[in-house]
Amino acid sequence: MIRRLALSLLALSVLVLNAPSAHALPGLGDILDGIGDVLPDPCDLIPGLCDDDPPPPPEDPCVLNPLLCGPVVDICDIAPSLCDGTLPPIVEDPPAPTFDHSANLQGSAKVRGSDFATVQPFSLTVSFDASTFMAVDGEGHVYTGHLSPKGTQGTKFQLFLDDGSQSAFSDEVAGRATDASGRSAGSVLGSSTKLILKLRPDGTASLKTKANVLFQGVGEVVFKANLVGPVDGDI
Repeated sequence: MIRRLALSLLALSVLVLNAPSAHALPGLGDILDGIGDVLPDPCDLIPGLCDDDPPPPPEDPCVLNPLLCGPVVDICDIAPSLCDGTLPPIVEDPPAPTFDHSANLQGSAKVRGSDFATVQPFSLTVSFDASTFMAVDGEGHVYTGHLSPKGTQGTKFQLFLDDGSQSAFSDEVAGRATDASGRSAGSVLGSSTKLILKLRPDGTASLKTKANVLFQGVGEVVFKANLVGPVDGDI
């Protein structure tokens, strides 16, 4: 009731302010007596304005999207090892290989094809033990493999490259052949490599390398290198 009266008085104020003159207005008693005949009921104009009923509650989100209220998935049911009180094992990188001896070998390499020939600097640091070796060239390329003694004195060894290292060494020859010939060497069709390491009485070592690589682009390329340098470690 109070709300309805307040709205009626508000409408009356609007009429007073918009009247042509004050003396044309009837008395306040007359206005109040006939207010019900002059002004429409605001509650009739806007039914929801005077509705005292509370608004309906919002719709249950579980009804709108049942997935929001589904059963809770226990991570321990999916991965029991995460909840058994033990940590998963830590996978560590394998330790770097260690070798008894290392030789820093310097020299040059001859690279020859059917229509080109050149001499280029070449170096290898060869680390080795009784059965395996690892060689790193001046550009940081790594080659690994096994070695086998030759002869009875125990000072001469043949080095055999692993399959991956044989392919990497062929790529090294391809790069040098490309530089020497001025054209792409192409893919490798076949290759063979022989490395002979010899330990000298003066504490140095020599390494002779010969590789024959057949390329699709430049044909057969012969790589020969003679390297010499000191050896670290007791021989």
